Amino acid sequence: MWQRVLMSAPARRLDALPDPLTVDLSIAAVRAAFGVALFATPGLVISVLAGGEARSPGAKLLARAAGVRDIAMAVSTVWALDRPADLSRTSRLHAVVDATDAAAGVLAFKHLTPLGRTFALLGGSSSAAVGWLQSQRWRERYGPQGSSA
Repeated sequence: MWQRVLMSAPARRLDALPDPLTVDLSIAAVRAAFGVALFATPGLVISVLAGGEARSPGAKLLARAAGVRDIAMAVSTVWALDRPADLSRTSRLHAVVDATDAAAGVLAFKHLTPLGRTFALLGGSSSAAVGWLQSQRWRERYGPQGSSA
């Protein structure tokens, strides 16, 4: 039922939201900043989210890999802005990645700090929802093939 409600939302409701370009650039900036923080200070960032155990060399390696992933996602957003056919797909891909992050947060829930729990659940699920919404907005603007017609 919720899909029918979301899919039938009038365009004017979507138009009341901030411009999709502004949303994408804002998300890209946050992703890039978080990615750089994960890469540069993995022990600090991950220990805030997962506690002291996160300072192990293996945890730092995975944190840096996640940081590079977030930086790549930010770059892919900016790259897609010049390619209308890629905007909707890029947003959908990011939504899938963020939903997977939220699922990973659920699986690790009891091992996370209170801030980590909030970040994993609300950050991942809200980013996934925004990514899906963005993909719909770009699709409405440029069509399924990205034409500006």
